Amino acid sequence: MKTNWPLRVTSLRWGRGRAYSKSKCRDDRSKSSDRGFTLVELLIVITIVPLIIGSLAAGLMAVFSIQSNVSNRLSNSGEAQAILSVYTNDVQSALQVDTQSSSGPQCGTGNQLLGLQWDLSSGGGYLTKVSYVLVPPSGGATASSLVRLYCTGGSNIPTQTTAVSYNFSNSQGPATVTCSPACAPLPTLGWTSTSNVDTVAFSISQPEGPNNVTPYVNTLVASPAASASVTSTGGPITGTTTTSCNFATTGGTYVSTLCFVDFSSLATAANAAAVTAPRSCLEMSVSLPQNFVMFFCVHISGHVWGVSSLPTWENSCTGNICSGGAFLGNNVGGAPFYFGVPGDPAIYMLPPNGGITTITVTGITVVNSQGINATGWEFVAADAETTDQNESITFQSDQTLNLLPNSPTSPVGNACGSTPPTYSSQYLTGIGTPTVECYGPVSSNKTGTTMVWAATPQSMTVTLNGGAGGLEGTTFGLLLSGGSGT
Repeated sequence: MKTNWPLRVTSLRWGRGRAYSKSKCRDDRSKSSDRGFTLVELLIVITIVPLIIGSLAAGLMAVFSIQSNVSNRLSNSGEAQAILSVYTNDVQSALQVDTQSSSGPQCGTGNQLLGLQWDLSSGGGYLTKVSYVLVPPSGGATASSLVRLYCTGGSNIPTQTTAVSYNFSNSQGPATVTCSPACAPLPTLGWTSTSNVDTVAFSISQPEGPNNVTPYVNTLVASPAASASVTSTGGPITGTTTTSCNFATTGGTYVSTLCFVDFSSLATAANAAAVTAPRSCLEMSVSLPQNFVMFFCVHISGHVWGVSSLPTWENSCTGNICSGGAFLGNNVGGAPFYFGVPGDPAIYMLPPNGGITTITVTGITVVNSQGINATGWEFVAADAETTDQNESITFQSDQTLNLLPNSPTSPVGNACGSTPPTYSSQYLTGIGTPTVECYGPVSSNKTGTTMVWAATPQSMTVTLNGGAGGLEGTTFGLLLSGGSGT
């Protein structure tokens, strides 16, 4: 760029009013340009340059440190996923479990964190054994390795030795086994049957950075298939009622992944009596896509009830398009919301209006075609009616309940006193806890409904409160393959 600022100055005054002309300034600059750097200039350069270089170096070191930590975190996350894939299969297959550090017989030798065995031999013992052992660091490494030893044919000599992680804490502890009722004997004392084992949890700690200040912590959890309430053929222990799980034809964010349970079979006198019998429940098996099956036991108490299609009621309809009524399963103003679900997915209070009905679903289990527990599914419960003034619907589970939004911009519409795009924390409470309640402060045409989900729960209870003169309803479903996107 051309610099011409000296040409705008007619004179520069130095000292006692002495003026230098423009041509004089140019001559002085020309003469002084051959004199080199002054001592003051050199001192300034020597002082400033190290400061600049030091600042740049510190910044680069910080960037490299962050990059290293991120790289370690991604590596640890990838290793955890790799471990989970083989770990889940091992635990699901296991008929016995052991957490002794050195048990006999175990597959191979070493500091065992988890031992598993299956394939019962006709001559006694088990043909397949797996041991997860912790190998101390060597060859300059600073972290331990987790090694999977695999034995077949009843031998205790490994046929496969696989390092599933090279970055494990040197103080990694054994797996934790939970049983219901309590394990006998304890897995810490030797081999224990998995027939009543609920979960086998492996809390792993992997160094994240060079100084291991904030380690990467992850928990692997799996359940043995032997503890499931199914036979080897995938059927319930007490086969009673079978039903299906159906999808809506249109409308709804999860229309292709949310499958609603059909309760039509509860309309028979025998099943209605079984489902309401005191201190009892009706076990049901639900056929799912890809030959999966869901099992649960359902009990209903309180106010008189029945089963219903969706929507449970309509208001001012012309053809399939309605101006009001229950929102779930309806086509309000030509905007379908899980419309066209076959069968009778709803459990609905019947007149006389008012009262309380409680629906309890326990022993929820999903298995594949081989009867092995499935993972990655979510159980859903929803308001299948309209919660109007002084009415309420309460959801309870053994797992945390989260809101399944009606749409990306409307959690529940105007249900529970809400105003999109938010929900009312005054009338819709408990989101993120095991108990969620929706209370109706006013009666109005609803533009949404409450839907909650829990990740692989074992139980779900819905309490319908019709208040002084109303009716309530609910429905249950299965959200396949982590469909909530959370």
